[in-house]
Amino acid sequence: MAMCYPDSTDWTCVGTPEEIAALDPVKVARAEALAWGSIARLSGFRVSTCPVVLRPCRARCAPESSVTAPVEAWGGPYISGGRWYNACGCRRDECGCGIIRELVLPDTEVSGPIVVTIDGAVLDPTSYRIDNGNRLVRMDGQDWPMCQDMNLPDGEDGTFSISYYVGVGPDDLLNYAAGLLAGEWYKACDGRDCKIPDTATRVVRQGISFEIPSFDSGTSGMREVDNIIAMYNPFHLKVPSRVVSVDSIRGRKRTA
Repeated sequence: MAMCYPDSTDWTCVGTPEEIAALDPVKVARAEALAWGSIARLSGFRVSTCPVVLRPCRARCAPESSVTAPVEAWGGPYISGGRWYNACGCRRDECGCGIIRELVLPDTEVSGPIVVTIDGAVLDPTSYRIDNGNRLVRMDGQDWPMCQDMNLPDGEDGTFSISYYVGVGPDDLLNYAAGLLAGEWYKACDGRDCKIPDTATRVVRQGISFEIPSFDSGTSGMREVDNIIAMYNPFHLKVPSRVVSVDSIRGRKRTA
């Protein structure tokens, strides 16, 4: 399976538009994949190279026979007809005066581009916002779907999905860093000399000794790239920290 990575790599600092247009597209694709993979690793995988598609499952706040009823505010878990039900995704806002319609996504930090699809139609991005990193709040006065047909593929009538990047998605700075790295990976694939990293100190070239740091040190050795990565992973973590609740309803994420 081909690696998934953003299609927004910025090559503008690598060469002129004519030089970039003349590059081998196969080598370009390989260099971009290596660049984004390197950035993901050096950021402790806080930078995400591929969006996930979540099919949400929301905690029931009404018996099965009335799941299509309008969602109202509930103060917490309750018992109805001898059965226990959890509060649903609409609750009274502790900061406001009314009901807030939100879904809590299973990942603690999400970023765009975010695409919400309901019954096969993409929801206008102005209809929702993200609060506290992972709370998808609806602002058009409508409710989020209570349920969906998980037997149908995403995009069909009766389905509901959210596409987003876990952690940090591609932005202008990351696109720029990916372009710089991709340029060096392309040179390596093309058999040309790569740029000596700014922190190199021990490699013999024309009588001068340099040392090239490995990625295990948490840096690429390219000052511009490392400064950008340090914004997202200043302590050189290997993997991002996570807090997981065994009681949370996480929904389904397509993995193949």
